[in-house]
Parts: sequence; C-alpha cells; structure tokens
Amino acid sequence: MQPSSGSKDQMKNMAIKDILGSLYKTAPGTHIIVVYPHFEALKEIYAHYIQRQLTNSEIVLILSYYDTVEGIKKYLEDFENGGERINVDKHLHEGSLLIVDSTKAFFNSNATSSYDEEFSSKNSDNENIVSVTKVLNSHSKKLNKHHVTILVDLGCFFNISDGVECLLKYENSIPQMFKNMNLKQFCFYYQEDFEKRFSISEKAKLLDRHGRTVLMLDN
Repeated sequence: MQPSSGSKDQMKNMAIKDILGSLYKTAPGTHIIVVYPHFEALKEIYAHYIQRQLTNSEIVLILSYYDTVEGIKKYLEDFENGGERINVDKHLHEGSLLIVDSTKAFFNSNATSSYDEEFSSKNSDNENIVSVTKVLNSHSKKLNKHHVTILVDLGCFFNISDGVECLLKYENSIPQMFKNMNLKQFCFYYQEDFEKRFSISEKAKLLDRHGRTVLMLDN
C-alpha cells in the first residue's frame, strides 16, 4: 500500500524539525530505525538531510521503495530550503549522491551505479547490498569525502516469501557490515508496515538491532 500524504502541517513540521536536529548529529557507525507515518514526511526528511550532508562533504545513497528513482530525483531538484537548492545533477555525476531502487539493490543483480562498475554485484541475494556498501566506503576515500550515509526504505522485503525473516537477518548483519567503515545507515519503515507486518516479538527484535529509534507516528 502506498503511504498516504501528510496532514496537520504545523505539528508535522515541528516533529520533523526536531527529528532532523537529532539526525544531523548522527555519528559514523550508527544504525538507526525511523518509522514514518506517510510519504510526504519521508521525502521532507530525505531532502533536508541530503542537502545538509552533501554540504558537509558526505556521500549519500538513497534506496527508495515507495517512490521511483525519477520521482525522488525530481523532488530533490524542486526542493528549496532558505533559498538554497540541491544541485542534483552535479552530485549524481560526481557520485556523491546516488538514488537506487531498493528492490534492485537487494534482490536484482541489475543494480548499477553511474560511476563504478563494482556497484553491480554478480549475486542476487543480500550480498549485493554488502558489495554496494563496501564500494561506497572505498569511493568516499577516492572523492575525499568524510562520511557515507545510507537512507534505505525496507518495504521491498515484504514482496518476497519469508520477507520478514530475511529482513530481520539483514538488520542483524548491519553492525558486522559497518566494521571498519565510515558509514551511517537509516532504516526507514512505513508505519502501517511496521505495525501490521511484524509480531510483537519481531518488533522488539527489530528495535533491539538498532542503536537508535525515531518514531514519527500518526495516532
């Protein structure tokens, strides 16, 4: 199900402002879960965070699920904050910004990058995203970038058999993947998915596998 659009703008904006203030302070090696109530809130977080981190000499990878690569690109191109815009084409060209379909990154060997053939994995399982992570970390050094942030919507797992089991295994692998890497990862879950797809014990395991939890819930 497609996430709904946002409402209650004043309350939403206050919440997002507070959340962004917290996310900006995230240190390398951090693994965060963010549960979002609707896609407009997610896109707003994407845009503000990406603009800030690109300015701070980071590489940012977006693994999107509920919107297309082109849809995210267009939103970032149109986004304006304090009179400043994101030079999306420039960052895509140099490899400091990457926008990838999360289903392809996790389950399809056709996931490719415009700057590095190594981004494409010969494997069609979760080793694909592991390969992506390692290449990004290496590429950050080539570009003389300070850190790498991965923003991933994990809704893609709900389209495969045993998706919840595979997802929990992936989340459990993140700390090991981060060893000796200058990475941060934000795992985004649509609120309806989070509430309906997991049992109580699975939710507890999922939250326990993250260093921090950010909940943006519509009550």
